[in-house]
Amino acid sequence: KKYLLGADRAIQIIKQHNIKVAYLKQNSPSCGYGEVYNGKFENKKIIRNGIFAEKIKDLGIKIINI
Repeated sequence: KKYLLGADRAIQIIKQHNIKVAYLKQNSPSCGYGEVYNGKFENKKIIRNGIFAEKIKDLGIKIINI
């Protein structure tokens, strides 16, 4: 629930400032784009977007992994 709350708060800021590009932490379960760690501390990745990355992708924000 806290990940979702944080994502929603960040989206409010994105909209207020008309942000078009986001630099997000690669592989993060929250910010990863395309591939993320599975969340079980096994050093294994799965093909999907993190919670926040998925939400801003739907807004049309360009995502760059760092």
